[in-house]
Amino acid sequence: MSLKNENEEDACRAAKAAMLWNFYLDHLTQARHHETLRAGTTATVVLGSGAVIAALVGDGAIKLESIGLLKLLSSGMALSLLGALGGLSSAKHFEIFERQLQIAYSYRDAIEALFPDGAADSCLIPEKREGGGLPLFALRARGERKHEQIWDSRGDACFQWWSGCIRRIRLFTLTNLIHLSFLLLGLALLGASLLAMLRNLV
Repeated sequence: MSLKNENEEDACRAAKAAMLWNFYLDHLTQARHHETLRAGTTATVVLGSGAVIAALVGDGAIKLESIGLLKLLSSGMALSLLGALGGLSSAKHFEIFERQLQIAYSYRDAIEALFPDGAADSCLIPEKREGGGLPLFALRARGERKHEQIWDSRGDACFQWWSGCIRRIRLFTLTNLIHLSFLLLGLALLGASLLAMLRNLV
């Protein structure tokens, strides 16, 4: 292959990579946008639920007998709605986030395929392979391994056990636990108000 053909091939490959990279960044931006919206939803639910709880016990009455039935019922309904709608909204944003992320990863796969010989200078990386440096995915895996080694080297055995538990928990799960807790609290208040209504009818 002549030098001219090689240059044209490199230019074509660079143009394809630039186009794919723009698509990749666009979908990453959309994914981050939905993560921001999900965080905002959770913050709104926490603030709204806090306001409802503050209104419920704002006068210092924490016993069910001293709280009005209508106040108890409306607070339970509000907390239940906030928890349910917040959880559904958070789950939907997470689903869109995952979809945008997978689309972005498909573009990253295509960029990786354009550079089969590796994207990094082999002299900078201990692991070398024939034809050049490591591919993009291998660079990511190397960074993750380095993080694991640094994280595991900190603290004693108790800390390492705790860090292992933390790494297994998904942030989405913790976020949904917040919505679930407000939903359960609202249902508990609704149940207490219904029991109070039944006692008044008897």
